[in-house]
Amino acid sequence: NRNPSKVIPWITSELFGYLSFNNLKFSDLTVTAHQLGSIIDALDAGTITTPMAKEILRQMVTVNDPRTANKIAEEKGWSVIARDDTLMPLCRSLIKAHPEEVQKFQHGNKRVLGFFVGQAMKATKGQAKPQTLSKLFSSLLSADCVDGTGSPRI
Repeated sequence: NRNPSKVIPWITSELFGYLSFNNLKFSDLTVTAHQLGSIIDALDAGTITTPMAKEILRQMVTVNDPRTANKIAEEKGWSVIARDDTLMPLCRSLIKAHPEEVQKFQHGNKRVLGFFVGQAMKATKGQAKPQTLSKLFSSLLSADCVDGTGSPRI
């Protein structure tokens, strides 16, 4: 009963991509439909991020790990960081560390938002929820949070 638009990319991109990259056949796969479904369910529930999901799939395939996504994430100590108050200090420090990117954003380059989200994802090792980061950075980079020169006032 999963949404095909969420299942198909995981099969065609992630699973087939892994097979192609490693010169394997579909018949070599040991990942079950239940396991793949557990990845999609965990993503939908927000208990794992996409980078975590990709690593979980890699583990399922490479070491024939029979566990579900949540069991693997739990064993690795992975949890999604989605609370504003937890992520805000990181967002502020990244803005302070990159004043030139702040100025680009203030001059209309909204793609810089992706730069900041990427830096935060890197700093949290993929555990932060990208949607939360995007919302926080958008708020922090607004005109109210930046002085006239484009430097952060935080």
